[in-house]
Amino acid sequence: MNLVLVGISLAILTLMFVSRYMSARILALSEPKFKQYATIITGMVARGFTATFAALLPSTKGIEIPQLKEIVLIMVLLSTFAAILVSIVYERRAKPG
Repeated sequence: MNLVLVGISLAILTLMFVSRYMSARILALSEPKFKQYATIITGMVARGFTATFAALLPSTKGIEIPQLKEIVLIMVLLSTFAAILVSIVYERRAKPG
C-alpha cells in the first residue's frame, strides 16, 4: 500500500459520496420527507463483498489489472469506516437531550 493507491481510493470514495449526496437531494425534491435523511443516505456508501468479488473476477480469467485489488481493498476499508462514523454521528444527533 502506498500514497498513490490511497489517493486514488480517496478520490473514488469522494466521487461516491458526492454522487450519493446529489441522489439524496434529488430524492428529497420529489419526496420532501427524505430531506432530513440526506446525511445518513449520503454516509451509507460502504462497499464490501460485491466490490471485493468484482475486483478478483478479472484475475480468475487471466486478466491482470495492476493494483486493482489493493485499490478495492482500501476503498472497502475506508468506505466501511466512513459509514460507521456517519452512523455514530447521526445516532448521537438523533438522540434527544
